[in-house]
Amino acid sequence: MEGRLRAWLAGQGFPKPRSITPVKAGLGDTTLWKISQSDDKGDLLVSIFAAGAGDGADRERVAMEAAARQGIPAPEVVLLDDMDGQPVLVTTWCPGKPALQDLQRSPGDAHRIGMAMGETLGRLHLVAAPKNLAPANRWIALGGEALEQISRQLELVPEANRLLHLDYHPDNVLIDNGGVSGVIDWANTLPGPPHMDVARSRAILRSVRVGGLMPSSLTTALDAFEEGLVAGHAGVIGPDPHPELSAAWGMAMTVDDLAGQVGKPESWATEAVLDRLREERDRLIERAETT
Repeated sequence: MEGRLRAWLAGQGFPKPRSITPVKAGLGDTTLWKISQSDDKGDLLVSIFAAGAGDGADRERVAMEAAARQGIPAPEVVLLDDMDGQPVLVTTWCPGKPALQDLQRSPGDAHRIGMAMGETLGRLHLVAAPKNLAPANRWIALGGEALEQISRQLELVPEANRLLHLDYHPDNVLIDNGGVSGVIDWANTLPGPPHMDVARSRAILRSVRVGGLMPSSLTTALDAFEEGLVAGHAGVIGPDPHPELSAAWGMAMTVDDLAGQVGKPESWATEAVLDRLREERDRLIERAETT
């Protein structure tokens, strides 16, 4: 793959890179490469999508461009093109380190880190989603069939035209000099109501706890981080007017997302973890239905 990528970059007019390094990606099918350039233009990130994933690549491009225009520290899109039938998205390399590293190194700063991330997410939600991003109610379907009994309530949630990230967690947000310097991995981005994005983040944090991915010594820090995230977002957007609906949807999306990862070699998701999360999802849906 590296040889193909070098040839493709040369064909696109990029200068010969100093180095090309694979980057650990998430659980999807996209492969990532860091391109260290030999000039002073800064490093690049190359995302190579699976064949046929052009719509997803273009959605990421549209979302990042819209976010960056409003001052959100998203990667700058350099090029979206094709390599042997696979969409390739080239962006700038954002400065900083994942917020998760700050949490692990300085758990006492967890609330401050959460506040900074929450405020940035709130500013993102001031951005209207571009009309060509995706259909308006597509976000509802991400929760799967389990949401059928509250689907009408979800359709009535206001401000469903905001730009959402939907994978906003400490490994996808970069910190530099104490502030948010980059929001990365826009694969899930869609239009939707602002508080659903926060609920999705909280459900991810819950899955991390259930999956035992964080040491017990960081439990208090994770709680403080989550409190800061919610408070920072509310300081920009306001409190969630429908917390039960948001919590139910966020957990439902996370369960559906993780269900497709069970059994993959690089995945931590197991049926035992999913069973616990499904039980929580069902209780949250029942609560939302009766409020």
